[in-house]
Formats: sequence, structure tokens, C-alpha cells
Amino acid sequence: MIKQAVTLLTVVSILSAHGGWAGPNRLKNSKSPYVRLHKDNPIDWYEWGDEAFAKARETGKPLLISIGYFSCHWCHVMNEETFSNEEVGKLLNELFVCIKVDRQERPDIDNLYMSFLKMSTGSGGWPQTIFADSDGTPFFGGTFFPPHDDYGLPGMLELAPRIADIYKKNRGEVTARSAKVLRALKNINTFKPQGGLSIKPADNALDEMGGFYDWENGGFGHKPKFPHESSLAFILEYENSTADDIKMVRHALDKMADGGIYDHIGGGFHRYAVDENWTVPHFEKMLYTNAVLLKLYVRMYRLTRNIKYLNVAKDVAGFVLRDMYRPGGGFWPAIDADSPGGEGSFYIWSRDELSKLLGEKDGAITADYYGITEPGNFSSLKSVPNISTSLEKLSKKHGVEIEKLKKLLSSAKQKMYEARTKRPAPATEKSVIASWSAMMVSGLTELYSVTGTPIYKVVAQKTLKFMERSMTVDGILRHTFMNKKAGEDSYIEDYAHTITAWLDLFETTQDIKYLQKAEAMAKDAIRLFDDKKRGGFFLSANKNPFMGVRQKVYSDSVIPSGASLMATNLLKLYALTGNKEYRKTAIDTLKNAHSAGEMGALMTGSYLSALS
Repeated sequence: MIKQAVTLLTVVSILSAHGGWAGPNRLKNSKSPYVRLHKDNPIDWYEWGDEAFAKARETGKPLLISIGYFSCHWCHVMNEETFSNEEVGKLLNELFVCIKVDRQERPDIDNLYMSFLKMSTGSGGWPQTIFADSDGTPFFGGTFFPPHDDYGLPGMLELAPRIADIYKKNRGEVTARSAKVLRALKNINTFKPQGGLSIKPADNALDEMGGFYDWENGGFGHKPKFPHESSLAFILEYENSTADDIKMVRHALDKMADGGIYDHIGGGFHRYAVDENWTVPHFEKMLYTNAVLLKLYVRMYRLTRNIKYLNVAKDVAGFVLRDMYRPGGGFWPAIDADSPGGEGSFYIWSRDELSKLLGEKDGAITADYYGITEPGNFSSLKSVPNISTSLEKLSKKHGVEIEKLKKLLSSAKQKMYEARTKRPAPATEKSVIASWSAMMVSGLTELYSVTGTPIYKVVAQKTLKFMERSMTVDGILRHTFMNKKAGEDSYIEDYAHTITAWLDLFETTQDIKYLQKAEAMAKDAIRLFDDKKRGGFFLSANKNPFMGVRQKVYSDSVIPSGASLMATNLLKLYALTGNKEYRKTAIDTLKNAHSAGEMGALMTGSYLSALS
């Protein structure tokens, strides 16, 4: 990395006496909880919109577009280390028009720039840091940038002047490159269906998944390790899956339920693990992770009748209803990765803490059961609880009968939970995302179908009523409910997952009104999102999209693909109603997805489920 001295020019914008940004604070009244986290930065932030682009055209400056989300650890680090740095703020205000975007509020913008980032660098992630022409066309991008060269990454104070200088001195070249990028982004969606459908991609994907599987630790691939819920769901549902394939899913669910990715004290799953054996999680808890895993554990219980899977599902539901349910309907989307006392401090324990809380003997037994070691598996003396031994081994080591152990550990867990509630807790994002809440409705409905516990159905019904009443404007379901208002945008993921939720309620209750709700919404989805020329569903209902790129997304990202899920929904509706138009639209969608090119097996579980 070439180091260079940065001469800070006089900032045109007004500065406060202490050197901070004193211009208009455009973020303080943002609907987005994530965007509001940046309201006190010394940066002249704009929200996404016409005002920012007009300013870029007026000044001739390039854009710096920062995209993140509320519970993202590295987004917080970049906020605290980079965007809160006065020197960085002065420099960015001088050289760029800066825009802050919440990816959960605008998945279309996030996906567009993520496509560019993956095309140009081969990888992606959050926070996204995009440098773009004044019209928004990207020409350079990355993820996390510290203020100075660090973490093996270039620093913003070194990088930003170089980017701005290249833009100023080579504007024509940058513009030409931007035009090529724009053409490439538009071409992503120009594929045309060719030939018929084949089940071969599903069989090939099943083999590919088997090759990726980690039989020692469970799950797919290496660290960091994600659950890949849609892939597990596909294997569980696919008629060509063998006994060994089902064993793979069961093994993965067992390992995750025993690992630190699962919160053994408070319930619920963290988003992913930073190691190969699921011991240490990345501590954010996402609604979508818990929604899909809840459904998977219920389905594994149906298949095996092993009470362990039902208990995990009930614990997940208990956590969600306690910590993520919004009074009045809907669910909060995320609990932050970071705790006020430091990363993971809310969740980790030492043997000494357990000894003081439970007594020396019970503390030692509990510590052994949960893998709380002297050196610690997370930090010095501190460990993330995970089930590291069997009750049989624990009984033999401590000379306590298994039934007594169960009572002891149950009591210890309750005491640990009560003690943990006194710790400073990570923040919860107070907004509602339609697709994510609908996913949890599906999970709770599935759990209700095997338990008959009324609260699960009541909350599911109440959530869908809230979405109809408060998130539907002019007959269109909106993506978000933030700051007590429905958002302006609508996406296929919201319709697809909500249709699935209505269908799940119908299949469980056989109440015809739920089928009617699903069918009415499916007709709206076809009207708003269907590509009549090539087949498939567009990501956004906006027919005049940014940069003219109307995207389609068939691969699963953090949630199952809305376009792929729509194919499944329409095939179910065809089976229930006999309406051949549903079948035709579903097949056209699958053909369009089939022509999209090679998509990795682990990213296409929803498409494969629809295909099979």
C-alpha cells in the first residue's frame, strides 16, 4: 500500500467550533434505525434520493455510497473507527457527496451494488463501500475500510484522495468504465428461456452439496460457517434424497443445536459461526435465521419423532415471542451483534462466574456441560456455552445420576438466564420487514401444526392482520414499517413469503379464507412483478428502476429467493385451484431461472425446491 501525505483542504461546509460537522443533519429524522446510528458523524450524509444526486451533478463530485444494516458488527466498527473520525469526515465532505443506505430498507439498491462488487472483486459483504459516478454508476468498491491502513486493508484517509484524484484526472476513462459496468448489470437479466425443464440440476446440486458437507463438524464448507437453511430444506424435501442425504441434514441440525451458534441460555440461533465447529458465533440474531431453522427443526421432528428437535423449535419460538415480537403484530428483524460491554459480553461466561452463581459443585457440573473452560473459547477465561459432553459422561465424571443432572442443569439454566438479564443487553432493531415477519409466521404455523399450542396460531394470525392493516398502502404490501409508518417500496420477497404464510395457515387450519388471501395476493404479485416477455419475477415493483436495471434474483441470499419461492407458491395454488395460469407462470419462472447461468448449489435451495 503506497502511503501518501494527505493535505486537507479548507472544508467548504460550515464546521462547528470543536471541528465536527455542523451543517444540516439529514439523518436525525430518518425512518431507518440503522441510518440514524450515523446522525452524529462528522460527515455531510444524505439519504438515498434525488437531493444527493442533484448535489453530485451540481458539484461534479463522485459519490461515496455506504450500505449496511443495524445488527452488522463490521458496520458498527466502521461507524466508530472511520465515520466518526473528524479527519475522515473533513476529507470525505471535501471530496465526495456521501450517501448512507440501509440494505434492509432498500434491498434493490443493496443487490445492485453487491452485484457490481462481486463482479469486480469476486466477493462481497457488509458494510458495502461504493464509489460511483454522479449518476450512481459504480466504478470502485469494497467493504470495510479503516481510517488508516490496518487489518491488512487500505485506510480511508489514504484511499479516498486516490479515488477522487483518479476520478478528477481520468473522468472520461471512469465514465467509459461506468458505462461498461452499467451494460453488464443490465445484461444480468436479459437471459431468455431456452428448452424445457429438467430435474438434472437438482440431482447435480444434491451431489455437489454432499461434496461440500463437513461430516466431522456438521454443515457445509469451512469457516465462517453459515447454516445454509434453504439447502438443508431442499435436501429434506427432495424425493430423490437418499437416507444418507437425510442423515446429512440431521447431523447438521444436531451439531448446530449443540454448538455455540445456538443460544443455550436464552434460546434462538445466531446468524453464523466464525469457526468450523459452530462453537463461537457472530453474535447477531436475525429473525430470518430463526424463522427458517424453526421450520426445519419441526420438520425433522415430524420425520424422526425425536423430541430433541421439537424442544429446539419450541425454545426458538419462545425466544422470538419474548424478545422479537412487536406488540400489536409483526416481529423486530434483528438483535445487534455487539453488546454494550463489548462483543459477546452479554452471552459469555467464566467458570468463576458459574461457581459464584450456582455454588462450587453445581457450577463445576454446569461449566463442564456447557464447555466453559479456564482458558475460555472466546476470550481470556470466558466461553460461549455449547454442549460439549453427553449426560452419560457428565454423570460418570461427577457421580450424579442422570435424572438428577437434568434437574440440576434445568435449574442452572434458569439462574443463568435470570443473571444474564441484569447484564447490558445488545440493542434490538425496532422496525418490521414484511418478508421476514411472514417467514416467522410460517415457522410458528408449522410449530402449531404439531403442538396445537394456541399462542403460535394467534401470533401468526395477528401478524398477518397487522401487515394487511398497517403495511399495505393503496392495495400494495410495503416492505418496511419504520418509525410508525409503512415504507414506500415493495419487493417480490414480501409477496412471496406472505403468500407462503397464508398457504401454510390454510394447510394447517383448512380455513378457506386463508387460501383466498393467498390467491388474491398471488394475482397482485403477478400484476406487479411478473416479466411478461421473458418469464420470471422482478425484484422490485418499481417499473422505472434506478439506472434502468430491473433486477431478478433467483439465488438465495440471507433469505430464500422471493422469485424462486413464487414458483413454489404458484404450483401449490395450481394444485389447490386448478388454475392453469398459475402453473404456466411458475414454469416460465423456472425456465427463466434455469437460463440465468450456473448458480452454486448452496445458493439455490429455494430454486431447487421449486424445480423438484
